[in-house]
Amino acid sequence: MEQFGYLSIGIIVSYLVGAIPFGLFLAKIKGIDILNQGSGNIGATNVGRVLGAKYGLAVFVLDALKGALPAKAGMLYLDTPLGPEIAGILMGASAIFGHLFPIYLKFKGGKGIATSAGAMAMLVPIPLALALLTWAAFTSSWGFVSLGSLASTIALCSSQAFIALKSGTQGGMYLLAFTFLATLLVWIKHIPNIYRLWAGAENRVKDSTLWRSVASILLQLSLGIWLGTVVFFTGVIGPGVFTWFEKLCVTENPPYWLPTPEAFKANTPVGFPNPLLKEQASRLAGVVVSP
Repeated sequence: MEQFGYLSIGIIVSYLVGAIPFGLFLAKIKGIDILNQGSGNIGATNVGRVLGAKYGLAVFVLDALKGALPAKAGMLYLDTPLGPEIAGILMGASAIFGHLFPIYLKFKGGKGIATSAGAMAMLVPIPLALALLTWAAFTSSWGFVSLGSLASTIALCSSQAFIALKSGTQGGMYLLAFTFLATLLVWIKHIPNIYRLWAGAENRVKDSTLWRSVASILLQLSLGIWLGTVVFFTGVIGPGVFTWFEKLCVTENPPYWLPTPEAFKANTPVGFPNPLLKEQASRLAGVVVSP
């Protein structure tokens, strides 16, 4: 009974946190009433369209945290007879509901994409990654954020359904139900966008300043991560891993997970390294540090 009381408080707090309109606050700092600008939405897309990509990205991150923190807190600190996933699901869903229908704005909130993404990152990270790739593909191809968002929810549900059915666990089915509920809410909030897409009146971002700024940021970020990863693994991790595997290969009793083929155990003159053992070390190191 006490645990139920804590969970109830957590759900209420999650709703109040999810209802915080960060987009409205950041716009007011710039002296703009975002409710009367652009689409009138408090979400990251409209804020980015009106104020610029940096503000849109800031709102996305803050809105995502509104979903991530309650979901993670529920999983870590609360439990239910049905498993720890339930607390995370309920608190994450409450935060999403708060963003969609915030009490502070007479229940007129955002579309729920960022807050849902934050909660999903804690609960179903692999399906979320596939959903983000789908969003990027659709948005970059057609230039409609709304279309990318709707397509990403389908990818999210499909991938989680595959995982849940494959694992057959009760927790997986609970998470599947959660993804379907979040998707349903997102689609309901996107009904006006669906009508505009059908009528050919939806706002594009592909050729806008916002899209060019976001694309530039993503390009620089991806190139930086790629280059940094290559340099780090090639110059730092690679040599160290190779040396470690080489030492393991030449030991008389290598670990059980590193079997040495009989052909690699040929006798070599004293003082000369065994080329076959070094070859094995090179191959193992290559497997470890390769993408």
